[in-house]
Amino acid sequence: MTNDGEEFHSRIVLSNADPKRTYLKLVGSRYLPDEYVRDVENIQITSPVMKINFACDRLPEYPGLRTRGYELGQTGGVTIGPSIEYLQRAYEDARQGRPADWPFFSIHAQSAVDRTLAPEGKQTFSIFTQFFPYELAEGTWDERRDEIAKHVLSRFAWFAPNMADAEITAQVLAPPDIEARFGLTGGHIFQGELVPEQAFDMRPVPGSQSYQGPISGLFLCGSGAWPGGCVMGAPGHNASHEAIDRLRAGEYG
Repeated sequence: MTNDGEEFHSRIVLSNADPKRTYLKLVGSRYLPDEYVRDVENIQITSPVMKINFACDRLPEYPGLRTRGYELGQTGGVTIGPSIEYLQRAYEDARQGRPADWPFFSIHAQSAVDRTLAPEGKQTFSIFTQFFPYELAEGTWDERRDEIAKHVLSRFAWFAPNMADAEITAQVLAPPDIEARFGLTGGHIFQGELVPEQAFDMRPVPGSQSYQGPISGLFLCGSGAWPGGCVMGAPGHNASHEAIDRLRAGEYG
């Protein structure tokens, strides 16, 4: 049933919502086996990632590409995490409820490959950056969002010095913002951590052998199902083929 009371009926439903939202909110735990509810509740789905979308007057230029050409760092993805120790410190900051002092960066410059995305003389790029706790040890995201984003940009400018004095407008999406805006539980863009204990037949829950869970005709087709996220479409492909096969076999009458 939709918010305005309209109902839709179907023999099958493919849910692209994450497992927790699908089963615990849209379905409701009272309609599920207790063990399945417990397994869904235990899914690691709290995100450490903040996304910042930028509109600005230039694109990042990385000193390491000065002789080879700055465009190499603009027309492809760039990741910045200089060492295991660097990443571990960022993780430990977040584990203590603090925003990473020196965070990991994953940068993509959209307007470098599609000029329709920005007016002449302007550019767009985005950063996925981590590690940032869903709940801050001090203050709230509403209170500290801009402050934290400015610190992230100052650290990024250490790697791309030309951004220090750039004219920038930013959209900052902390983990709770991503959850609220896109309906992703925990703000997790992969609908759950991509770790060994949540892979293969343990995604979405241990013992999974099908994209159909305990409710006949209800399939998970999003990143919360195997093989997970990264915008590859595999869960949707697999779930739809399984649903079609079951329909052809007359499983749902």
